[in-house]
Amino acid sequence: MGSGLDFFKSNPPGCLDEFDKVYVDDLDVEFDGHGEDTNPIFKLVCKCGNETFNAYGYDWVNPDTNETFYVSPLSAKCTKCSCRNQIFDIKINGYDAVLGHGYFSARGEGDSRGFECPSCNDATKFELFVRFEYTDDIFDEDFTEFTGREKELFTWFSLHGRCASCKTIVDISEDECA
Repeated sequence: MGSGLDFFKSNPPGCLDEFDKVYVDDLDVEFDGHGEDTNPIFKLVCKCGNETFNAYGYDWVNPDTNETFYVSPLSAKCTKCSCRNQIFDIKINGYDAVLGHGYFSARGEGDSRGFECPSCNDATKFELFVRFEYTDDIFDEDFTEFTGREKELFTWFSLHGRCASCKTIVDISEDECA
C-alpha cells in the first residue's frame, strides 16, 4: 500500500462509488479546511460517460449570523441519462461518522433543491469536482486502528462546480468531518 496523496489518487472514498472519477492535479480554487497537504480532487463522471450534472442539496440558515449554507446530503443528477446518486452525507461519510463519533455540522432534511450558479444566476448544469482533505499522519504506526479505512477518514469535504453556461468555478458546499 502506498501512502499519502499517491494512495488517495487511486483510492477515492466509497461515497463516490456510483460515479466514474478522474483525479485532477489542480483546481483553481482556494480551499477551506485544516491546512493539511493531502487534498485529492476528483472530477465526477456519470457511468453513462456524461460529465455534467445538476447538484442537489439543502439550504441551511445559521441562526446566529443569518447566513445561508448549502448542506448535505448532496447528490448529483446526470444531465444526459437522469441517473441521480448521492455524493456526500455528513451523517455517514467522513472521519467522525465512520469512527462512530456522530456528526457536528448542519444537515438538511425534507425536499432537496437544485443548486444554481451564483455567477450567472439560475444556470443549473455543472461539471462537479469533489475534494477530500486527509491528515498527514493517517498512515503513521500510531494509528493502526485506521488500517483498511484510510480512504473513508477524510477530515474535510468540498464540492465545487464549473458552470456549463459561464464556465465559472463555484463553491457549492463544504463540510468539516472531524
